[in-house]
Amino acid sequence: MKKEDQSFNPPPGWPPTPPNWRPPAGWTPPAEWPNPPPDWELWISTESPDTDSSIPEKSPDGEPAISEESISDRDKTIAQLKSVNESLRRRLLSGMEESEDVIDLSDERILQSV
Repeated sequence: MKKEDQSFNPPPGWPPTPPNWRPPAGWTPPAEWPNPPPDWELWISTESPDTDSSIPEKSPDGEPAISEESISDRDKTIAQLKSVNESLRRRLLSGMEESEDVIDLSDERILQSV
């Protein structure tokens, strides 16, 4: 795989890098940045496979997860996760509204019985 077919994948706690960023010769991360997690891949493939099964095309409620095709892979993944998160939040809240078995955990009420 050629270097042009890879992009830098900053570890958690590091600032994002611009697309196609390459470190200058001799560059090392600042000492205050956290170490990458074990087995972290600093360089990932930018070749797009025919299908990417790691990113579902639909959220759990069946709605399209994302619609923009021109955003970067990282932005696409973030948009996907936000979409799924919102879908799950809606499902959770709708289930709470339908539930009749709500338990009131009011400290004031519990302390009254002590």
